[in-house]
Amino acid sequence: MAIEDTRVKNPGIRVGGLLKNMKLVVKSWATDLKSKQAASSFLIEKKITELELKLQNDVSRPDIIDELKRLRSELWSQYRREESEALQKSRLRWFSEGDWNSKFFHQSIQARRKVNAIQCLKIDNKVITDPLLIKEAIKNHFQEVYNSAPALEVDKMKLGFRKISTSQADFLQSAFREEEVRSVLFSYDGNRAPGPDGF
Repeated sequence: MAIEDTRVKNPGIRVGGLLKNMKLVVKSWATDLKSKQAASSFLIEKKITELELKLQNDVSRPDIIDELKRLRSELWSQYRREESEALQKSRLRWFSEGDWNSKFFHQSIQARRKVNAIQCLKIDNKVITDPLLIKEAIKNHFQEVYNSAPALEVDKMKLGFRKISTSQADFLQSAFREEEVRSVLFSYDGNRAPGPDGF
């Protein structure tokens, strides 16, 4: 359509001119598409927030739960598309700039490792440089920190946290359906590994 319009306006235009005009049309189209996707994501997020608020007031609404699942799935699909596009663009940039696993890239990683490495620790006014002793000291420190009893229980602090109702607690503890687990597992992107939280 854009080519035909250009030829009608400029009958003697050559291929180079057509391509130049097409580049502008494609850029404009891509910008419009990106802004529409951003607006769509915003609207979906807003709708999800509204439905979650409704669900907090009344947990026994399967229609809201189904709509939430559908919207979340749609939002995640949109996020995955955006991630995939960004990944493809970065790969193209790396390839065109010649920075694909280059010497500079490996030197940057090595320099980062050196900066992040723990060369020595000072414990009880003694400096430890042996890597095995450093690992052991760090392990002991965190075991002590995380295994010690808290000084004050949260319940005793009386901070006025809101509590969920019994029906909400029952909903959160209800058994998973097989199709829910299957849909979550199959919705994972094959190009990504789960993070520390498992997602």
